[in-house]
Formats: sequence, structure tokens, C-alpha cells
Amino acid sequence: MHHIYVISLCLHVFVEQRMVTRVNTFMRVAYKDEPSIFAWELMNEPRAPSDLSGKTMERWVASMSAYVKSVDPKHMVEIGMEGFYGESTPKRKRFNPGKGYTGGTDFVSNNRIPTVDFATIHIYPDQWLPGSSSQAQVEFTKRWMASHIEDAGKALRKPLLVAEFGWSARSGGYTVAARDGYFRMVYDAIYASVKGGGPCAGGLFWHVMAPGMESWTDGYDVVFERSPTTAAVVSQECAKIHRFTPAV
Repeated sequence: MHHIYVISLCLHVFVEQRMVTRVNTFMRVAYKDEPSIFAWELMNEPRAPSDLSGKTMERWVASMSAYVKSVDPKHMVEIGMEGFYGESTPKRKRFNPGKGYTGGTDFVSNNRIPTVDFATIHIYPDQWLPGSSSQAQVEFTKRWMASHIEDAGKALRKPLLVAEFGWSARSGGYTVAARDGYFRMVYDAIYASVKGGGPCAGGLFWHVMAPGMESWTDGYDVVFERSPTTAAVVSQECAKIHRFTPAV
């Protein structure tokens, strides 16, 4: 995987995919001019484990984010990272789920790049802490969110989005009620940040599915028609956050 970040041909192929300049088939508007697009994500969960210093990833992020900005200065850019701490903040690495979870990324130094507009984290303790108890995963999530909210505000001075979080139905101890409680905990931390003027102002759970898509399940899917209590948790959070949205 390392080569995709350093070999010139791979970099050329990456930028020449031209997603940013593609014209929407139905609206006939180039994506770079499309007002409904919130931001560009460089890559979902990028990692470069062959260089744990984070420098390879940092160079790639700087290059690619600057390129996207040069083509589309209207939209924000974020990296798509999970949030693992790296060598720039050795004392913060204790918040990582384990020694193997840096992945050649560095939450602070990579997101400090000027052409990155906001930071992201993902939260999957059931994957990152296999075999641990549900309570241990809950405590990890609390620490993970608190540390990143603090660092986004103080070290980065940029907004923070919880871009993915979830609890798999394939995990031990899973019930819909337990998942609802987990969602509430994540949402409560986000709401506390919003209410206090903090950097974290939103969270996206992974992920909504419609009835009839069972063959696509990865364990994390939420079908609102079958989980009305989960739908209520999500709806309540949206209503709470909306109260802080300024009138346009």
C-alpha cells in the first residue's frame, strides 16, 4: 500500500481520476460547483504502515489536499483518517487502541496541514479491541473522543467530525438496546462539545440500510424500520444539534 503515496505514476493516476471536475449526469453541474457537496475526503481510512513516522502520509496529504484545493477552492477538504496518534505526540499514543494502531498516520501533524479544513475520527472499539468487554469498549470510546476533542480545539484549532462510529451486531454482548445506549453516549459527547462551543459538532454512524438489503450487511447496518428505538435516538440528536444552527 505504501507505493500509492510515493510513486509518481500512482499519484498521477490518483489526481487524474477527475472526480472533482466530473459533471453530474442529472444536474449537469460539475461536482466542484455543486453546493450540496459538503467536503472532499482524500481517502477512506488511509494508512502507510511501512513508514510509522507519519512523514510519508504527511507528504501525501499535503500534496493531494493542495491539488484538490487548486481545482476546487469552494469546498472543504478532509483526510478521512481514523484518528490514530503518531510520533508528533508520543504522550497521546496511550489513547490509541494498541501499539499496532498508528498505521503510519499522525492525527495531529497530518491534520495541521493548512489545506486540510477539518479533522475526522472513526470509532470501532469492537474491531480495535477484540475480546475486550463491552464496558472496556465504552471506556475506550469516552477517552478516544475526549482526547481528540481536546486536541482538535487546542492543538489543531480546527473543527472535528466523528465521521464513522458503530457497534456491530456480530460483536459479543450486542443488543439493539445496547447499541442505542452506545449511540447516546457518542451523541452526548458531541452535544456537550457543541453546547460548550467546542470543536466537535457532528457525528455520522455507520450506516443506514433499507429493508431488503440484507445480503449487503456488514453487521453495522441500521434499518430504521426494524429498529425504531435507534431511529428515535438519531432523530433526537439531530433535533438537539439543530437548535444550535443559526438561521440562514
